[in-house]
Amino acid sequence: MKRLILVLPLVALSCVFLLHMKANGSNPFSFAVISTTPENASKSIIKYEDCIKEESLVALKAFLEREKRLPVSKKLSSLDTQVRKYRTSLDSTIQSLNAIDAHSFLHTEFDRCKKIVLSSESSKIQTYYHFKIMESCYRKDKELNESSQNSLAEL
Repeated sequence: MKRLILVLPLVALSCVFLLHMKANGSNPFSFAVISTTPENASKSIIKYEDCIKEESLVALKAFLEREKRLPVSKKLSSLDTQVRKYRTSLDSTIQSLNAIDAHSFLHTEFDRCKKIVLSSESSKIQTYYHFKIMESCYRKDKELNESSQNSLAEL
């Protein structure tokens, strides 16, 4: 009888908790959200909701092209070399951080570059350089999401 008095409230609380979670539409036991919309054929796995979205880059690039804030010259090889050097530095920085700190760093760097790109004081060259950094941050963020999801799948 004493066992029943202890177990019954525990079972009741568990049921209330699970019903509450279902009513709110959240699942505390899931680690990732898989996009199942037909428009998103890539079915990429998103671990964090605040990750850098490709749509934000596409919209920003369209805005910059419409405002003619990107350089038209094909002689950007020296600038592209600097962007590659930055990517190398970014890779080594990300490898030295844990996943959460790496995501935070990428998001901070993305936001910093976005402010510079949207600034009316930045030149076309600065805009191009920082936009390329934003693209690099997006790619690295996506890689981190996919690799962390693969790590969860191995568990």
